[in-house]
Amino acid sequence: MSEQEARFDQAELGRRLQTLRKLHRRTQADIAEVLGVSRPTVAAIEAGQRRVDSALLVNLAKAYGSRISELVREPMPPISLQAQFRLPADAPLAERTELEQAVASLETLVASYLRLEKMLDSPLRPGAVPYYRYEAARLEQDAEMVADAERRRLAAGDGPVLKLRELLEREGGLRIFSIPLPGGVAALYGVSHEAGPCVAINANHPAVRQRWSLAHEFGHFLTRLDRPEVTRISGYQRIPEHERFADQFAAAFLMPSAGLQRRIRELESADRQVTVADLLLIADEYEVSFQALVLRLEGLRVVSSGTWDALTHSGANIQAASRLLGVEAPPADTLKFPRRFVFLALEAFDRALLTERELAELLGEDRLTVRELVDRMASTGRDVQDGSGTHPPLSESMHVGTRP
Repeated sequence: MSEQEARFDQAELGRRLQTLRKLHRRTQADIAEVLGVSRPTVAAIEAGQRRVDSALLVNLAKAYGSRISELVREPMPPISLQAQFRLPADAPLAERTELEQAVASLETLVASYLRLEKMLDSPLRPGAVPYYRYEAARLEQDAEMVADAERRRLAAGDGPVLKLRELLEREGGLRIFSIPLPGGVAALYGVSHEAGPCVAINANHPAVRQRWSLAHEFGHFLTRLDRPEVTRISGYQRIPEHERFADQFAAAFLMPSAGLQRRIRELESADRQVTVADLLLIADEYEVSFQALVLRLEGLRVVSSGTWDALTHSGANIQAASRLLGVEAPPADTLKFPRRFVFLALEAFDRALLTERELAELLGEDRLTVRELVDRMASTGRDVQDGSGTHPPLSESMHVGTRP
């Protein structure tokens, strides 16, 4: 170890010791008394100006209820997600400030994720993901082709994609976080050499918007691997080509043409017309918004162009029809961390690599909540059971004309 590296290690150790002391609400004089040294000695240690031998290190660890390995662990390198995110020139300053804070928060979360993987020697090893290209002149056709290819690769069939976040984390190697973002921003996509592709979806958005945002960012990942993106709900005077591709991909990936058209044919097979109620139930089945479904059917020419506009101006009470059908909006995904992140943190705690306090700090929860989480996960064997609901077979009188 060089002299410079030794100085750095002592300085890092000093910062950690100072942080621990403040967390324990103790003074330098308190620690000096416990260690049997002078207060200036403690001050010099925290300033990185005095080397700490092994015997003193043991006593310091005992004083703070910590482990020696935690005090001297190698610091994680700072994470950069190539955060050259672009916003329209007219984006308000407050939104820019919020976005900068969100990027910094995402980088901190990713660094914690990498630290857990290194601690447990359990790096993320996703399978190889193809890289696709598309042509501007064939944007819609290429988006359909890429979506079909990815659904085949992921064995998703031609029905609704189940557990989209978990699927993209497991098979695509995306590190997906749910954090508050500015209201007009749906998601962030960034890439780190250390962590690979990382996505933040807006924790404040409804579930169907979050699901669309994930599919949209997946489209960016498949075609623009090294390009960071900010996905806005609106604000573009002219939608860029790559945004149009990502939206077209999201529609095709979440609502595959073959499966969707088959569902419509099933409804029409009994010599009946497709109703708004039918479409509401299909939108609920595919976990997309009613608007997204109708526009997708327009694009596939299953319903007449302009159907969505006609429905919105018809006076049909879509919300009332949803309530009658028992179609309820699913809860937003507010799980800040990927599930794998939480399981790794609990594994580190089980193996005594993290204290309860460190686990609570890592998960951003109080110690009582973390204690309850640990007990619950232990009692259930860390299985996550998801309930499913059914909807009564009601119908809505307004018909939607489909094309022959």
